[in-house]
Amino acid sequence: MPSTSKNNSKEPLIRIYSTPKLKKRMKPRRLTMPANLRNPQKNVDEIVKRYSMQLEAKEADEKLSEECLAEINTLEKSFQELDSFELQVEPVKSPPNEDVEMKGGNNEDDKKDKEKSKNSGNKKGEKG
Repeated sequence: MPSTSKNNSKEPLIRIYSTPKLKKRMKPRRLTMPANLRNPQKNVDEIVKRYSMQLEAKEADEKLSEECLAEINTLEKSFQELDSFELQVEPVKSPPNEDVEMKGGNNEDDKKDKEKSKNSGNKKGEKG
């Protein structure tokens, strides 16, 4: 019995298995919006076209089921929300305040540079 306890003490209580290395490097996740979300109007047109084709295939008397109409309404609402979301994001890309501040700062620096150049020109003229 003492010999078995020695063997057990040599083995670790928790075995750690090495994970296999990934052969392919994982691609970075895209942070931009997918194309189908960027152009929601195109999707709406495709959905309307699809339903209109279904209507043409059926008899003229039949109308869209309430489920189809509800789906169209929900999709249009979601696309409108996406449009409003994009409009909110656009102003953040080019804030106008920074441009105005930089122009003001540059004008002040230009005035100082001109004054320095005038002063340095006067000093050179006096010496020569």
